[in-house]
Amino acid sequence: YQAANEGDPKAIEAYRDAAYEYSLIVAALIKKLSFQANENILVSYCGGVFKAGEYIIGPLKEYIAGNNVRLIEPVLNPVTGAALYAMIQAGQAEDIGVVERLRTQEELVFS
Repeated sequence: YQAANEGDPKAIEAYRDAAYEYSLIVAALIKKLSFQANENILVSYCGGVFKAGEYIIGPLKEYIAGNNVRLIEPVLNPVTGAALYAMIQAGQAEDIGVVERLRTQEELVFS
């Protein structure tokens, strides 16, 4: 990240390459999950590489553009998102209010 911040073209290229690889994963998932051609698809992200911000997010947005795909910032951090998914699978998260409650708890724990 520091090298990219200092303008190192190889570091910036490495982030572009990573963004391209992520875009291939997005394309494969869209195909595998049988989204309709006109369906708007929201895609989020997580992982340490995304701490590089626009060095990876900018190119990723470029690579996925044109496929009804919009890259959005994560609503929850990864561990809380996993907890939400477990709650959904267990039938314990039937209203959207659960996301707000989890966000509130995140702020208490992670601030």
